Amino acid sequence: MKRFSTKLGIYLPLILTATVLAVAFRTVATLSDFDFESGTAGLIYYKSGALIGIANWTAVAAIVLSLGFIFIARSFNPRVSFDSPLTYVPSGAVATALIFISANMLYTAKEASGSLISREALTFPNILLIILAVLGIAAAVNFSLNLFSEKVRSTARASFSILSALFLAGYAAFLYFDPSLPKNAPTRIVDEMTYLFAAVFFLYEARISLGRRLMRAYVSFGLCAMLLSAYSSIPTLIVYLSKGSMISHSLAECVLTLSLFVYILLRLCMLLFSGEDKINPVTEAIKAIANERQSEILERREELRARDNNIMVESSEEDTDPEGEEASEVLPYQQTLDIPELQISESEKNEE
Repeated sequence: MKRFSTKLGIYLPLILTATVLAVAFRTVATLSDFDFESGTAGLIYYKSGALIGIANWTAVAAIVLSLGFIFIARSFNPRVSFDSPLTYVPSGAVATALIFISANMLYTAKEASGSLISREALTFPNILLIILAVLGIAAAVNFSLNLFSEKVRSTARASFSILSALFLAGYAAFLYFDPSLPKNAPTRIVDEMTYLFAAVFFLYEARISLGRRLMRAYVSFGLCAMLLSAYSSIPTLIVYLSKGSMISHSLAECVLTLSLFVYILLRLCMLLFSGEDKINPVTEAIKAIANERQSEILERREELRARDNNIMVESSEEDTDPEGEEASEVLPYQQTLDIPELQISESEKNEE
């Protein structure tokens, strides 16, 4: 039976509560205080900063709390599974939104230069749009893999996750350089932060597919990306449906951000109910005994090696004379002549 992950079971409802509060405050602030008449095509200024200030500080506090998961849940070790059908619908929605955004980028680049293969298309904005469109299609393939592959360890899944992260980071840069909104626009800043945190989340998801998972960071940045994607997309969609005004870059972006929110939320819920990997006490005891035995074998081997070295040193010292010359059990001929008992007298030589 699967266990309930206690650490994430405390954090996820807490961050979801903060998300609901922040989204509610931002929605009310946007509907009541957002100045839709002033500004230059940006529609970015709030008439009153009270409600939007509460919404922003609620979101910031939740982000700080989410990042604290890295330091609090030190023993967090959940099982990872990608085989739940819960992610099929959000994966398909994200893939569809990515295809529309990529097609729109290619169309924009073509309209600006007349042709994608002309020399006029080789400008920095057009090149950026084309690269992002290609990365967006690759990211759509990544989310499509969730519909056809349930393997956790997969080099292909890891590669497409990295491409997804590159697209999200590149799209944040695209929003930063987009001239349709001032760079300090609050809606623009929220969207940029959303895609940056989502990019980091998918980098950690790529590490899972490579077998080098860092689950605390994965969950921590997932909570941040989940919060920001809801904080960005839900008020924007409500304002668009009620007033017909788009306060983000486009409707396709809003759909993509909302799909990312649902996708990341379900990913975290899958970890929540998959439980944590617990080590069996019997298995732990066997591993401890095996490690101890291995240490004893290594120590014994070192002792034998040291003893053999000492024996060799002592043997070499016994076989050398005080002057350092090696002694020989068989005396050379010259040494035998110096022994008195072996010397032949002159008279014996003459007699011979």
